[in-house]
Amino acid sequence: MSKTIEIPKPPLFSFQECLRMLDRNENEMLHRVHDGVYSKVFLINGELILTRVYESGNSIVIDIEGDTETNEILKYYSDLLDLNNDISEFYDKLSVHPAFNYMPEAFNGLRVIGVPNMYECICWCIIGQQINLSFAYQVKRRMVESFGQHLEDKGHVYYTFPEYKVMAEANKNDLLAMKFSNNKADYLIGISKEFAEGKLSKELVEPLSHDDRIKFLTSFRGIGQWTANYVLMKCFQDPNSIPYGDSGLNAAMIQHGYQKSREEIDKVFEPFEGWKSYLSFYLWRSLNKNEQVPT
Repeated sequence: MSKTIEIPKPPLFSFQECLRMLDRNENEMLHRVHDGVYSKVFLINGELILTRVYESGNSIVIDIEGDTETNEILKYYSDLLDLNNDISEFYDKLSVHPAFNYMPEAFNGLRVIGVPNMYECICWCIIGQQINLSFAYQVKRRMVESFGQHLEDKGHVYYTFPEYKVMAEANKNDLLAMKFSNNKADYLIGISKEFAEGKLSKELVEPLSHDDRIKFLTSFRGIGQWTANYVLMKCFQDPNSIPYGDSGLNAAMIQHGYQKSREEIDKVFEPFEGWKSYLSFYLWRSLNKNEQVPT
């Protein structure tokens, strides 16, 4: 059984620009971008459900192969592509900024690409701490292939991100063999146990204020300020999260003629109240010459 959902494209939205950000590393195992189609498998109620997303006219079309409710999948893609946001105010702010006024044309229609699964988002941050993006993808691939579930369709294998209950029981030596550092292996297993025991979840974070979300997330070993802000930006569509200390953000600040200090960042970002997460993301995009953007 298959189902199809059509979503009207919001203003200032480019599916192709979003696909460019999603199709950036050959070691990405959780989705596939091919011929303008984004494909991803979901694990829903114990069943693997393959989905394909593409644009048709003024709509985003989601084809679902499998018998399942569509609400979870629709919510995922709405968050992944930030489809419920009108970014015209952000573009107005960019257009009058002396250093960023090229962005509305250069990145026209780009949305903040989300990571709707909070557990996956935190794990990705742990994996990527203090290593380059290419190596982070290699490590993630080893973990996904070893602990995730998979579905094969038309010669391509689609993987799901490992469940926290699986990773909570993972052998640390197995992670070390995948090139996790000793600390990262401890962090990942520890965070997985926090999720498995119900001490950490998206539902617990959702109702909190921005500051309380940061305070709550950073109370867990392995989650620092950078990870907390990244999670709020990518998982909760928080409009004012700045990943202070991020090497990509620092490089983009320097590229645009600014210093990378927190004071300078706050000064530059001040006119973008309500759009600081978007400015962070667009600054990452500005470094995309070699497809090394931490999305």
